[in-house]
Amino acid sequence: MIDDEVPKPFASVIGHVCGVIAVGMTALSLFAIWTLVHKPTVPGLFFVSVCVGVALLMYRWAGALTGFWDTRGRLAVSKFVYSALGVVFFAIVAISVRLAVLEPPATVEEGLPLMLGVCSGGAIVYLSFLAYRRFK
Repeated sequence: MIDDEVPKPFASVIGHVCGVIAVGMTALSLFAIWTLVHKPTVPGLFFVSVCVGVALLMYRWAGALTGFWDTRGRLAVSKFVYSALGVVFFAIVAISVRLAVLEPPATVEEGLPLMLGVCSGGAIVYLSFLAYRRFK
């Protein structure tokens, strides 16, 4: 591979996967907004914000990976978006770890989703950090 380019067929497949995730996140966002309108809560507002943000990010990545937007030599979205994404997921991981320490899971069935969530969130934080540092 030259210049960090991903082969077009592979990028197209990943772009379509991002598009499917974006549509799912949009549906979840609309449902969350409807729920928030009927019962406003602070955690609900945070959840809606994260859902809408991830949906928009997935649409942007899908467009960049399928070739709809030309992003050669730059990030698909601004560095601020990656830093905000990293901060949000770092906070979610930190809260999850803190809750797991205060009340440890009693069974593997309770602990496995927590462990997978913390690992996934940590991976998103690390990838956001790498994307932020990619173009200085």
